[in-house]
Amino acid sequence: MSSSSTSIARRVSMVGVTAIAAILLGTSAILSVLLTRVANDRTIAWVGDKTQTLIDALDAMDEVAKTMVKQSYGAFRQEFGPVFQLDEATGDLRDWGPKLNGNTTQVDKFAGTTGGAASVFAAKDGDFVRITSSLKTASGERSIGQMLGKDHPAFASMMQGQPFAGRSVLNGKAFMAYYDPIKNEAGKVIGILAIALDMEGFQKAMEKMAKDSHFFETGGTYVVAVGKDGKGGRFLAHPTAKGKPVSELSPDIEPFLVELGQTSDGYMSRTPNVLGASGSSYVAVLRKNDAAGYWVVSQVSSSEALASHWRTMVPFWIMLGGATAALGYGLFWMMRNWVARPLRDLRDAVQAIASGDLTKSVDNARNDEIGDLIRDTESMRQRLADTIGTVRHSVDSIGTASTEIATGNQDLSHRTEQTASNLQIAASSMEELTSTVRQTADSARTANQLVASANSAAARGGQVVGQVVTTMDEINNSSRKINDIIGVIDGIAFQTNILALNAAVEAARAGEQGRGFAVVAGEVRSLAQRSAEAAKEIKALIGASVDRVEAGSRLVQDAGHSMEDIVNSVQRVSDIIAEISAAATEQSDGIGQVNQSVVQLDQMTQQNAALVEESAAAAESLKEQAQRLVEAVSVFRVNAHHTSAPSPAPRAAQRSPAAPAPIKSTPVKAAASTPRKPTTASAADSPAPRPAPAAKPAHDGDWETF
Repeated sequence: MSSSSTSIARRVSMVGVTAIAAILLGTSAILSVLLTRVANDRTIAWVGDKTQTLIDALDAMDEVAKTMVKQSYGAFRQEFGPVFQLDEATGDLRDWGPKLNGNTTQVDKFAGTTGGAASVFAAKDGDFVRITSSLKTASGERSIGQMLGKDHPAFASMMQGQPFAGRSVLNGKAFMAYYDPIKNEAGKVIGILAIALDMEGFQKAMEKMAKDSHFFETGGTYVVAVGKDGKGGRFLAHPTAKGKPVSELSPDIEPFLVELGQTSDGYMSRTPNVLGASGSSYVAVLRKNDAAGYWVVSQVSSSEALASHWRTMVPFWIMLGGATAALGYGLFWMMRNWVARPLRDLRDAVQAIASGDLTKSVDNARNDEIGDLIRDTESMRQRLADTIGTVRHSVDSIGTASTEIATGNQDLSHRTEQTASNLQIAASSMEELTSTVRQTADSARTANQLVASANSAAARGGQVVGQVVTTMDEINNSSRKINDIIGVIDGIAFQTNILALNAAVEAARAGEQGRGFAVVAGEVRSLAQRSAEAAKEIKALIGASVDRVEAGSRLVQDAGHSMEDIVNSVQRVSDIIAEISAAATEQSDGIGQVNQSVVQLDQMTQQNAALVEESAAAAESLKEQAQRLVEAVSVFRVNAHHTSAPSPAPRAAQRSPAAPAPIKSTPVKAAASTPRKPTTASAADSPAPRPAPAAKPAHDGDWETF
C-alpha cells in the first residue's frame, strides 16, 4: 500500500467495526427498549394492583355504610304513619293528620339519636322541595325550601318509586344518604323521606389508606369525587387540598382527569404533578368506582420507577463498548497480515504488466482467494502475451478486409439510393389514391346525413298523420254522441206531443172551464211538433256530418299507412347509405395505413443509405486504426514462442454491376407519427436499424467502434 491512510486493511477494519458496532448498538437499543417497556409495564401493573386494592377497600367501606344507613332508616320510618297525603294546592304533606311542613319533631329525634341528619321532601312542579330537616345553615336556620334538583343522583330513582343509597356532602361533611319515596294510596310518588349518617370515620380511614399508599420516594395516591365525565371534581383525600375543588388546585388537573377517565386501561404516561412532589415527569394510574362516584388515582415518578432498571443497563452498555473495541482491533490485525501484505506483492506484479513487461511471471503458494487471484493474474499475463503476439500478425489482414468492406458498401449505397427513389414515387401515388378515397368517404358520409334528415322528416310526418287520425276518430265519436242527444230531444218532443193531446182531451171534457187550458195545450202541442221537426232536421244534418267524418277518417288512415310505407322505405335507403359510408370509411383507413407503411419503408430505406455511407467511412477508419494498433502493441515485450503466423487475408468481394440511375420523383409528405397498425405485415414491423457512429479522423489516437 502506498500509505497507511489508503490501507485496505484499515478501511475494511473501519467498515467492519462500524457494521458490528451498528448491529450491536441496534440490537442493544431494541433490547433496551423492550426491557424498559417490560420494566415500565411491571411497575404500572404493581401500582395498578395497589390502587385496585385501595378502591376495593373503599368499596367495602361504602357497602358497610349503605347497610348501616338502611338499618337506621327503619327506625326513622316508624316515626311516620303508614299513609301520606299531599295537598297539591297548598303543598302540605300529612301522615297521621298534622302536616309535616315545618314539623321538626321526627327529624330532630333521628338526628339526636344517631348523630346523622334527616329531611322530608314534598313533590312540587315535577321536583321535590325540602319541607322539614334537621340540617341547619351556618347562620343557624333550618335548611328548608331547597329543591332536590333533577340532576341529583337520587332524582331518577325517586321518580321511578325506588329507594336510593349513596354518598352525599352536607355542609361540607361526607355522609351516606338514603332516600325513600313517599307514595299516596294511588301509588303516586308525593314526597321523600331522607336520612344521612356521618361518614367521618370512614373518611379518615380512606385518607389514612391513601396517605399510607406510597410508591418509591415521591409517588402517592389521591381520591377525587367526580361528576359526569370526570368534571366538577373535588378532592376527598389529598395531602394539601382535601375537600377543595380540583380546579382550585390547578386548572390543568380537571382536563387531565377527563382525559384519564376516557382511557381504556386507566393509564397515562404524562400527567401534571397533582401531589406537589419534587420531580418533572410522572405517570398516573386510575381506578374508578362509578357507583360511589369517586376515582382513586396513583401518581408515580417515571425516573424513580425505572431507576433500578437503568442501574442494570449501564454496566451492560460499558461491556458492549469494550467488546466492540476488542473486535475492531482483532479485525484490523487479521486484515493487515492476511490481506494487505499479499496484495502488496500482487500490486508489484501488476505494475510490471502495466509498464509493458510481459516476460516476468508471478506465483504464490497460498490456497485461499488471494492465492487464486495471484494465479489468475499470472494466467492473464500469459494470455495477454499470446494475444499481443497474435494481434501483431493480424493487423495486415484487418487492413485488407477493411478495403473490401469499403468497396462493397459503396455498391450497396448506390442500390439503396435507387430503392429509396422508387419508394418515393410509390408513396406519391399512394397519397393521391388516399386523397381520392377519403373524398369518396366524405361524400358518402354527407349523403348518409342527408338521408338521415329525410328519414327524420318522414318520421315526423308519420307522427303528424297519426295525430290527425286520432283527432278524426275523436270528432267521429263526438258526432255520434251529438246524434244520440238529438234522438233524446226527439223522444222528448214526442212525449210532449202525447201529453198535449191528453191535455186537450181533458180540456174538452171540462167544457167551458177547460177552454183556456185547451188553448195552452194546443200551443204546447204545436211547439212539440215544431221541436220534433227541428230535431229530425238536425239529426239528418248530423248523420250527413258523421258519414263525411267517417269517410275523412278512412282517408286519413289510408294516408297514415302510406306515410308509414314512406318512412320504412326512407329507413331502408338510410341503412344502405350508412353501409356505403362505413365501407368507404374503412377503405379510406386501409389506404391510409398502406400509405403510412410505404412512407415508413421509404424513411427506413433512406436511413439504410445513410448507414451504408457511415459503414464505408468506418471501414476506411478501421484501416487507419489497424496501422495505429501495430504502433500501439509494439510497446509490449513478449517471448519468441508467442509469435504465430499471420492468417490469410480474406478474398475480395466481387463487385456487383452498377444499378440503373434512380428515377426522379416528387417527394411525398411524411406520414403521421403514430400510424394505425395495418392488417398485413409491413416494413414498419421490423426493428429500425441502429445508426452507426460517425467515423473519427485518423489522427484521434483512440480505437474506433464499428
